[in-house]
Amino acid sequence: MSKNFFKRVFRFIKVNAIQNPRFLLIYAITYFLPGFSFNVCFYDGEEVKKLIEQGKSIIRFGDGEIYLMNGGSLGDHTRYDPRMRKIFFDIIKKYRSDSPYVLGIAEFTRKTNRYLREKKMLHVWLPMKVYYFLYFSKNTRYADAHAFYYNDYFPRFIAPALENRYVIFISRKKNIETLKANKEFISRHGSYFIETPDHDAYDMYDQIVEKADHMLKTLPQDKKPIIVAAFGPASKVFAYDFSRKGIQILDIGTGIEILYSDKKINVILPENSKK
Repeated sequence: MSKNFFKRVFRFIKVNAIQNPRFLLIYAITYFLPGFSFNVCFYDGEEVKKLIEQGKSIIRFGDGEIYLMNGGSLGDHTRYDPRMRKIFFDIIKKYRSDSPYVLGIAEFTRKTNRYLREKKMLHVWLPMKVYYFLYFSKNTRYADAHAFYYNDYFPRFIAPALENRYVIFISRKKNIETLKANKEFISRHGSYFIETPDHDAYDMYDQIVEKADHMLKTLPQDKKPIIVAAFGPASKVFAYDFSRKGIQILDIGTGIEILYSDKKINVILPENSKK
């Protein structure tokens, strides 16, 4: 094994021994359990559609959010921030069936360690499974965090909820330019845009909130506004804050890049996961 491997292992142990020793202990135990998995209950596409129509927001948690909660930084994209970490824990621990948001997690939580090891993905998804064991509600259903990457998922189950509503898109410049250039997309919605930084959007969180609040106040209330957010982990904080104020947020992440386009995002998905 390479020196870099041992350095990563040493850093992993050092950081979590201080930051989250419970996580480190359970991780060490479950790492060697080939059948370690959970029978997580997920909403299917039609159920998610109905929940959105009822006004529920969507907040997605993936391996990146778990990595940040463990004290890591996502390269040049998002630095670790203890304030964000605290809010992430609130989002997870306070999630219930009557929450104003539906929490999305990866269906890989239902896969065994044996399966993930064969796919060379155990290091990616075991932390999520350990967090599910430690912190997530076991009596609540979840959305599939990868659903926005599936072929035709957005037009089938999400787009109908946006019809006849004002839609505010909050994302980085490249995504906004792509959406604005799509004439079909623009013609389908009363669309408004707020640009965020490409990196470390949480540093500008207060300004993003201020812009969103101002835009919401200027829009007529005949078509209840809905916000589509895609600006990294800060989107989770934004969706959590605004959903509690009665504003509906769809945190769709990288899925924004395939809206009404021929582009598809290739991800390794569990069998039978496409709804």
